[in-house]
Amino acid sequence: MNQFKTDESQANSQNETAKSATVSCRISTDWDEQLDSIALKSGKKKAELIRDSIARYLGREDVPRVMSEILELKQMISYTKKQNDRLLEQNKNLHQRLRTVEGKFKQLAG
Repeated sequence: MNQFKTDESQANSQNETAKSATVSCRISTDWDEQLDSIALKSGKKKAELIRDSIARYLGREDVPRVMSEILELKQMISYTKKQNDRLLEQNKNLHQRLRTVEGKFKQLAG
């Protein structure tokens, strides 16, 4: 889903993997389901959500990652605005067609 992910953020993720450790822990199925839902809505992987949460907890948010997220969100806003504008125009056209058909119906019924 995350069609807005930039090459820069992908490169950052690859660099982090090269110099990182693997940590595992057990969490409740409820938490896991919540993470799945958030990941689906945000277009991020669960591992990325967990890393971001740990970074925030440790007070070590990654500036390039935050900047990349800002860019990604701006792109998403722009995309959804264009989609919204398109849908509004489509809605306007449908209302106009409805009025035309209703007018024809009144003529036929009258």
